Amino acid sequence: METSDEWIQKRTGIQRRRWVASDSDDSTSSMGTKAARNAIADAGLEPNDIDFIILQPLPIIVSLDQA
Repeated sequence: METSDEWIQKRTGIQRRRWVASDSDDSTSSMGTKAARNAIADAGLEPNDIDFIILQPLPIIVSLDQA
């Protein structure tokens, strides 16, 4: 499937993507955990202030196929 940055942004709203080096211990889970901690801190909250998290576990390709 041919894609471009514009194509991805138009269909998903994703403006920035992250890659992990092959020799890194990072994973999508560890990156998500770091991002969540940063977002909580940026919002001036503590983790205990959050009652629940809504998660959409479908792979992005499912959404793109329906676009």
